[in-house]
Amino acid sequence: METQQKRLHRLKRYWQRQARSAWGADYQPANRATRNEAPSRSRPTILCKKNKIGRELHAMSGQELAGILLAIYFPQLFDLNEQRILYPSAMTHPLFGHPQFPGMQLPPFKGTLAVAEALGYLQWHATVSWRSESGEQHDAPMPFVGDLLLFLVDGRGPYCLNWSIKKSAEDFSRPGPADLPIRNPERAQAKAIARHAIEVGYYNDPEIRTVSLAGDSLDPQMISNLLQCFSWQARKSFVSETLERKALTVLQSSANHSSDTPTEIARHFLLRHRLWPEIFNSLMYSLIWSRQLRVDLFQPILRDRPLVSESRDVLSVHGNLFGREG
Repeated sequence: METQQKRLHRLKRYWQRQARSAWGADYQPANRATRNEAPSRSRPTILCKKNKIGRELHAMSGQELAGILLAIYFPQLFDLNEQRILYPSAMTHPLFGHPQFPGMQLPPFKGTLAVAEALGYLQWHATVSWRSESGEQHDAPMPFVGDLLLFLVDGRGPYCLNWSIKKSAEDFSRPGPADLPIRNPERAQAKAIARHAIEVGYYNDPEIRTVSLAGDSLDPQMISNLLQCFSWQARKSFVSETLERKALTVLQSSANHSSDTPTEIARHFLLRHRLWPEIFNSLMYSLIWSRQLRVDLFQPILRDRPLVSESRDVLSVHGNLFGREG
């Protein structure tokens, strides 16, 4: 059970980092994936800053990690806020003032307090209390913290999506980890349902769709491949455009109708072009990550087996997660 003192410390941290909107490398998540800030039962992961956002990305669970990987793989994503607070009072739209899209007219947030009151859930809105040095009692609303806020652009312009992430679809209506003992299950379930309803209503006001993403709906092999590709592309060394085009041609041909393995192709590039296998591997995975080399991400990508040409595009399979409307 979190003490009021710890909750107050967390509240101060939230406002120090997110008193106003920020983007790109300037954004700070409300909670970082560190031992001190991540929940004790979580599986925190920090993705390195060699990505399109330009900073480290913080995931508090395996499901959030999967969501971040899928989000940054999407070509139309240009920014991402993970662990963003839901402001209790009125707040500007997340896109308002974004340096890439200045001057947009955008609807604001009403705030979670107004949403909770309208839904009849004000009793479930968290608060924090403390006493001043004079002994006076103070109370303040404790912001909820969302999972992922995506910034995307399509033919109609920029828009945002809120991804609320759980392990399974059932978890959206039940509190905390399924294996934790709960004193009052009915009350805890009502609180969990109210929490999710407040989040959906909060984002509905500025016309931002909330996607309830269940981690078990994502193919684990696909996520493993995305993580492997992301990790290798972060190590990519400089390779000339000419050599990169040659590698892409040979690798794509291999995936389509050849029995040559990536290891055999890497050996060829070492002998012919003096390209070391480690550099070749980072190049191959970066080509897959950038969607230039199209291979099947639903099957294992193994360097001692021929590549398999793409039969299902990840973004077509999961395209419903990225649309303005559901």
